[in-house]
Amino acid sequence: MRLRPLGTLFCESCKWCGAGPRLQEEETLPRTTRRSRRIRKRRLYAGALGAGAAAAAITVAVVVPLGVARAGGGREARPAPHAALPVDPSLVAASERVQERQAEEQWARVVFDRAAFERAAQEKRNRDSVWDAIAACETQGNWRMSGSSFSGGVGFSNKAWDSFGGREFAPNAGQASREQQIVVAERIRAAVGYGAWGCSKRVGLS
Repeated sequence: MRLRPLGTLFCESCKWCGAGPRLQEEETLPRTTRRSRRIRKRRLYAGALGAGAAAAAITVAVVVPLGVARAGGGREARPAPHAALPVDPSLVAASERVQERQAEEQWARVVFDRAAFERAAQEKRNRDSVWDAIAACETQGNWRMSGSSFSGGVGFSNKAWDSFGGREFAPNAGQASREQQIVVAERIRAAVGYGAWGCSKRVGLS
């Protein structure tokens, strides 16, 4: 086979890229060798296309459903429910007895607290009625009474009002409320008894 002049195979700029020698070499190769190279290149190209198609199919089949499931568009696999374990009937009965006993104890505490509250309320009503009776005897029930020596519904001496902490409510007993006067009166009763009031015997108190 006759070789072509080297200058006719590539341009002046191709002297630097090395294309000329390759083209010249291909011209010198036998025709069968060039054909086998083309066939091999086609097979490699077809194999690459097949590998790319397989990778795309795997992506569609695996990655896309996974993304949809994470986005909430698909159903996530849930673990199978575990079978219930058998429980000893004696343990169930013991647990029920404990719960019943706790409920009974709680109810007993509620009843006791309620009874204590009602008893305290009744004692307060009884004391209040006693002080109302003393006030009716001392000042005709005038809880606003104010005087130079005695003040309030039960006739506190102004000195006693100051001594037993009455000034934490008002400077004078007549300026304090009925409930506040009873608080101070209970302090005097706890210290010296009902005998501090002259009307205590008249209302049946010793």
